[in-house]
Amino acid sequence: MSLRQPSAEDDGDRVRRTARIRAASAGPLRLTHPEAHGPHHFDTRRAHTQEEAAFALALDPRGYGDPDEGWRHLVASSALEADPAPGAPEHLHVFAVRYGPDDRAFTPVFAAEGAALRVRTEAFTALIGDPAGDAHGEPELTLSAAEPLV
Repeated sequence: MSLRQPSAEDDGDRVRRTARIRAASAGPLRLTHPEAHGPHHFDTRRAHTQEEAAFALALDPRGYGDPDEGWRHLVASSALEADPAPGAPEHLHVFAVRYGPDDRAFTPVFAAEGAALRVRTEAFTALIGDPAGDAHGEPELTLSAAEPLV
């Protein structure tokens, strides 16, 4: 499923807002919004920008201080949510989302390899190691060039 949503884009030494972002998901994809209103509930359908919302959430409502600090007070926001990907191993909750201008169908293929998971897409293959991870609790991730989808 594909969805287009307002976003930001790198523009050299700054970031600028773009009209839309393209996202595709292996499972159903939906945009949800907070039910409550007010500065602690950021709803992308409203007329204010993320910058205005950040200042409204900041400790100094006059617009001074650190707007990034204001996001710590966020209770709820609009979110792009994906359901688990079909075809993933039954014992895993796998979500696969692709962002970008590619309009091709997004149909990743999943295969359990012991405790690891191999994910093949049209752009790359990822091997995600044992969920228990290494000595620091981080699963190993190995990326390689795309392999043919079967």
